[in-house]
Amino acid sequence: MAAQLARRALALLLIVSLLLSVMPTGRAAVRAAALLPALLTGTEAAPLLVAGNPIRHTRTVILSQDGSVYLDIYAPTSPTPPIPGAREGLLLISGVGDNRAVPQFVNLAQSLARSGIVAMTMTTDSLMSYTLVPATVDAVVQATLALQHTPGVAPAHVGIVGLSAGGALGALAAADPRIRDTLAFK
Repeated sequence: MAAQLARRALALLLIVSLLLSVMPTGRAAVRAAALLPALLTGTEAAPLLVAGNPIRHTRTVILSQDGSVYLDIYAPTSPTPPIPGAREGLLLISGVGDNRAVPQFVNLAQSLARSGIVAMTMTTDSLMSYTLVPATVDAVVQATLALQHTPGVAPAHVGIVGLSAGGALGALAAADPRIRDTLAFK
């Protein structure tokens, strides 16, 4: 009786493990569960620190109608997974102010990268001076295009998340014809 129960429990565990690792919705559920502590506590979750991907942080500057766009890219250094063959990309817009060194914001980007997503944060001189100008929408579009052309990122698997004033910028940029049909989510 106990052996039969153990076999059934192992079979159930195998089926659940396969569903969580092979099915896209299962992988998304596992990734979300791993990221939840990073969102709620402001610190990286222990499982991501121990079992997550090693990451690389790089900075670059691109040009837009709003002038210089400062990009921080947090990317996994592990090889691109063979299935689906490319990584997802996420553009994070923190809003106004220079939030590039805010620990919670950096932690979010690092946690996303440890879970296998290429996370890019962006800001401009006008955002750092607490000013919203229409030209900043072009900066968001240019940053999205840069993320879509990042090696190892699937262009059709890129999305935009805007926090605070960044939400409006992300929504306006998502309507831009240069990127609107290529975004995974807005």
